[in-house]
Amino acid sequence: MNCRRLWAATPSASSTTIVTGANARAPSPANTRARSHVRPGSHASGTAAASRRSRGAIPPCRTRLRTVGVTMRQVRNGRMRLVAMVSPAMLCWPRIGTVSRWWNSSHAIPAFSAKLKIAAPTPCSSRRNRRCAGDMRALIAYSHPRMSREEAPHHLGLPAVVIGGGIAGLAAARVLARHFTRVVVLERDQQVEMASPEEAFDGWERPGVPQFRHSHAFLARVRLLLLAHFPDVLDRLREVGMREIGLAEAAPRGLGVAPRADDEDIVLLACRRATFEWVLRASVVARPAIELHEGLSVAGLIGTVVDGDRPTVTGVRLEDGRSVEAALVVDTTGRRSRAPQWLAALRAPPPRERSAPCGIFYYTRFYRERRGRVPGGRPALVAGDLGWVKVAIFPGDAGSFSITVGTPVGDPHLKALIDPARFERFLGAFPTVAPWLAGRAAEPIAGPHTPVLVMGQLQNRLRRFVDREGPLANGFFAIGDAAYHSNPIYGRGVTSSLVQAALLDEALDRHPGDLRAAARHLDRASEAELRPFWDAAVAGDRRSAGGRRPFQLTNPRAYLAAMAAEVFGWFFDRALLPASRIDPIVFRGLMRVFNMLEPPDHLLRDPELVLHALPALARTLRGDGPAPAFAPVPRAVALARLGADDEAMQAERFGG
Repeated sequence: MNCRRLWAATPSASSTTIVTGANARAPSPANTRARSHVRPGSHASGTAAASRRSRGAIPPCRTRLRTVGVTMRQVRNGRMRLVAMVSPAMLCWPRIGTVSRWWNSSHAIPAFSAKLKIAAPTPCSSRRNRRCAGDMRALIAYSHPRMSREEAPHHLGLPAVVIGGGIAGLAAARVLARHFTRVVVLERDQQVEMASPEEAFDGWERPGVPQFRHSHAFLARVRLLLLAHFPDVLDRLREVGMREIGLAEAAPRGLGVAPRADDEDIVLLACRRATFEWVLRASVVARPAIELHEGLSVAGLIGTVVDGDRPTVTGVRLEDGRSVEAALVVDTTGRRSRAPQWLAALRAPPPRERSAPCGIFYYTRFYRERRGRVPGGRPALVAGDLGWVKVAIFPGDAGSFSITVGTPVGDPHLKALIDPARFERFLGAFPTVAPWLAGRAAEPIAGPHTPVLVMGQLQNRLRRFVDREGPLANGFFAIGDAAYHSNPIYGRGVTSSLVQAALLDEALDRHPGDLRAAARHLDRASEAELRPFWDAAVAGDRRSAGGRRPFQLTNPRAYLAAMAAEVFGWFFDRALLPASRIDPIVFRGLMRVFNMLEPPDHLLRDPELVLHALPALARTLRGDGPAPAFAPVPRAVALARLGADDEAMQAERFGG
């Protein structure tokens, strides 16, 4: 999809105003003629644009409409009025004739009107494989009715049923409410009334979500998806203390990152999982079309088979024996999903599945900053991989943060981290972590008895519920960790869930009434959007474990894929990662991939990134590479602090 900028500005204006809604007025013919001297795609306009880019005044905009889960087809079909004029400075010319005109609908909403001011508009240039949206992203969020109210549903019969009330399930319910008059969400955990995020963190028991009180990363793409689909959720998160971390704040100290137009997209959200889910749940409960039933477990699917064809799912069966009829069923029950067993009971083919061990245990403890005692100069993001251990700090909302330690599965010495006192002694060995806990700068969030939470037995798992013949069961969809689950260390779980919720919305919008076609669309789009990140996670875990992907000489495609993974891993570890600590261009590119704004292969396909990474590669190969951002600590030193009272604890345990 090509970028289409919408401008409505006077020749002398220093800012651009985009007016939408029924109250928008068409531009005067005089103003239209005044701009007609620059023809889209003309040599004069292109030359001027190139000269401005060469001086560095106009950096390319790399935002993709796909990134925010919105298609131009949705915008064209939106129930709105829009007037837009083309500025002579605009550089993205494709199909501009379809943009600089009125977009009318017989169902225009008279009460809906929005004005968006964009200071110092920066033109953008389209490059191959870089579909930029520029300010269209913000325009959609402010002007499209789909972003401000629920669209009239297409389906007026049976409800859509969502199994699971976590983040993926709640997001799915929100988008399904645009297509169905009734949406039923079935969550197995008991309902708890919570008046604030703190009550949610302290008292919301989620045995069905083992990662509920572990560290979470809400990547920049989460923010863009919220802005595009659930802006009310983003606003509410800001109200309850969620913090936004921009590129400059996330950069290593001493790395001067000159701002660019597309840096506005690289904004992470500092928030606890409990707070995020509490706000999203409140937005679901407030919608009369969505019914949230908690304390109900699903035992299986109900389906019919006609003439030996694949089954059609017509509802779900509850553990208490009751059943719920459904027009479609969406499984969002996470990595413990029983969808394969449910489908097997309907005699449906098994889903195609790939899996690989994550090979890691996680230990997490939450803290809260003490007011007035937080030392300055701390980096906003802290993460280090020392080979034998991984340590990361995740900023949260309302002054909270969490520290997570990742250890190899086969390391028995580090299992002592489950003890809170040992956990803190162990962290004291790392100079990068010390400023967060030194001088009583922070305290455990629930007092001295705040536990250290453990999560293990993790698998990278990918399941596809569509094959060459179509969906395995008509009317059945799976999103979130039930379909794509990777190592939590990469922080892509919530992002992948919201991406798939947006893709489900797109699939139902493009194929109204045709669930088979919608399932195919969701499968293909998810494969294109998420599979590269899943493959990268598996390759990263294999490198961390010191293993290599087996070379299959009898399978040329697999052989080439294994070779490519080896080359990418070698270049990433020795060039890109060290260069990101000293080169702002490489750091920006790495952050775009980390935040799922670009696919992983962008790091090798972008010649600018590769060129800027070569000096760091040369230094690394010489042995004088850039200093790591996370100061290394010898394993023996950290273990000495961890096991200082080993003998005393063993004596107490055995009564000695």
